[in-house]
Amino acid sequence: MNPLYLLLCLAFPTLSPARTPTPTGGRIIPVYLPRPAEVQSLDIFSRGALGVLKTDQGITVLPRGTVFGTVTGFNPAGKTRDQVFGPMVQFQKPTLMTDNDKDHWTNLMLVDQKFMAFDSMFFAWVVMDEKYKQLFRRSVPRDLILPPRDRGGEATKPETQSLRQRFSQAWKQTPSLKAAGISTAFRKIVGSSSSMQPYFVALKLPTFPLALMECQKSEPSQCSLTRQCYLEGTSIPADARAGIAISEKRGLIILGHSHEGSLLGYTFQSCFHSFHSHTWVLPKPLKPITNLMIDDEERLWVTTQEPDDYLNASVYYWPRDQW
Repeated sequence: MNPLYLLLCLAFPTLSPARTPTPTGGRIIPVYLPRPAEVQSLDIFSRGALGVLKTDQGITVLPRGTVFGTVTGFNPAGKTRDQVFGPMVQFQKPTLMTDNDKDHWTNLMLVDQKFMAFDSMFFAWVVMDEKYKQLFRRSVPRDLILPPRDRGGEATKPETQSLRQRFSQAWKQTPSLKAAGISTAFRKIVGSSSSMQPYFVALKLPTFPLALMECQKSEPSQCSLTRQCYLEGTSIPADARAGIAISEKRGLIILGHSHEGSLLGYTFQSCFHSFHSHTWVLPKPLKPITNLMIDDEERLWVTTQEPDDYLNASVYYWPRDQW
């Protein structure tokens, strides 16, 4: 670099090159998350949690086991756990959901006053009313998935056929859970229709970590898997992928790594180009991660397979300045 330019940068810091996320191949320094305080944790009196949803009414947790939903209030200004989360209300599983389904769930969403739970084994939405009474189940088609759109536009017909064959093979090689988590996608996804709501789906298929799912805004459970998305750089083994969330403000897609107790952040530019740029390491006392969420205040929420041994919790959050 020109010595005169270095002197100018020292004299006028605004001339210095802007800091950008580390591209693929660069050294990424992990951030170690602090051990959450008791007020940042929730004991749901269950053998673990599969996901968490934040609404205007408070927090809804998707527990493991026979209890389907656990609802609490949420007041982050509280000084004790009880003041933060308040009293709990538990809902039993809808009658049409068998015990064999209990750990298939990866996400719970509230859309148009209806709860939607995603069955990761059968790749389907189950729609319920506000009292968790099952209304109907709807499968998500995936046979018309497309490759990522690059600068040249859509992929060729042979490229699309090749992708669908490989995707079908990977699907057949995954007899258990197909999805690791679902998150709303960024507000501006190139090519997504204004009548559709895009979601990112973290997949448990070999060589297919991420896909785009689009759902009709007029009928939120009517969805299809529309596009493969690449994640460059550090990858997570298929059976270790656990949860997905986005940070709209930071432009990141974040996936959980249950084997290593970490979160990997990918700077999103398009489904064709997203690269590993951040790593967060969870505190050691936490059990393996199952899911994650980032709320409107940029709090990071994590759920785990089992309660920990010091707070007896399986739901945790970190304010935005802690991660």
